[in-house]
Amino acid sequence: GAYEYQSNDYIRIISPNKYEAWAGNTLQTISWETNVSNVRLEYSADNGSSWNIIENSLANTGSYQWTVPAEESSVCLVRVSDASNAAFNDVSDDNFSLYTSILANGSRVSGVWTKENSPYHVGGLVIVPAGETLTIEPGVEVRLKTGTDFWLGSDTIDVGAIQVKGRLLARGTAGEMIRFTRDGEDGNWGIIAIDENAEDVNSILEYCEIEYGN
Repeated sequence: GAYEYQSNDYIRIISPNKYEAWAGNTLQTISWETNVSNVRLEYSADNGSSWNIIENSLANTGSYQWTVPAEESSVCLVRVSDASNAAFNDVSDDNFSLYTSILANGSRVSGVWTKENSPYHVGGLVIVPAGETLTIEPGVEVRLKTGTDFWLGSDTIDVGAIQVKGRLLARGTAGEMIRFTRDGEDGNWGIIAIDENAEDVNSILEYCEIEYGN
């Protein structure tokens, strides 16, 4: 969010701050800037009507690896507060999403997709934003929706597809391939598109099986 000031102190949330979509039971990074000694971390799944404690008092390191709860909500927020003065805080500028099932069209994805929580269902065009990384662990299966409109620029795209504006690290192994396949018994899904203007061109796909894509 924007910097929140109190006297000479400040707090600013960096992430999550705008339309991220995070899968339940994955590790995601909450990051912030502040000069207070200790912070309180909270999240809301109801647009700020109620808040849940992530850490009540945490030494200010600027970031925290959060095991995301297995919840479904598109109106989530994170709040970072001075641990000694909860009234001094910053809140995410925009809502982010938590999901446990199907990634909806337009979702922004990053963080780590783990084998433990595989398979991942992609129900439309999902985007790895500029400056962010999606890491897919060995053994993960990604199931993408099939359809007939495959063009990424279309308002009526009806297939699962992944557009990478940041970085995609999909490193399988010989014994545990990463599989991109269709979600269902017939048809084709879209594509994995590495944007030519991506901030980080070093996306990697190793030991990946890609089938039924367009």
